[in-house]
Amino acid sequence: MGAYGTISYTYNQIGNLLTNSKVGTYTYNASGTNSTRPHAVTRTRLTTGTETTTITYSYDANGNLSGADAHLGCGEPVDTNRQGWGDNPVCV
Repeated sequence: MGAYGTISYTYNQIGNLLTNSKVGTYTYNASGTNSTRPHAVTRTRLTTGTETTTITYSYDANGNLSGADAHLGCGEPVDTNRQGWGDNPVCV
């Protein structure tokens, strides 16, 4: 066991990370012949206690990350421009 305790991971059949016990769940576009960016995460969800933070990711035409839209369980957007927002998100 490391400094952060035991961390478990699960993956899908094409190798995408699906869960990280310290972070939460990951969602991707469908894989297959006609899929677009099947390895690019589209959403992450973390539940701590009674609060759930969901972050939806968007990409430009070249596949570069172009945005992250985060919401807490309060249903309000999270200020993603604030330094360190991922460690201590706040509703705005």
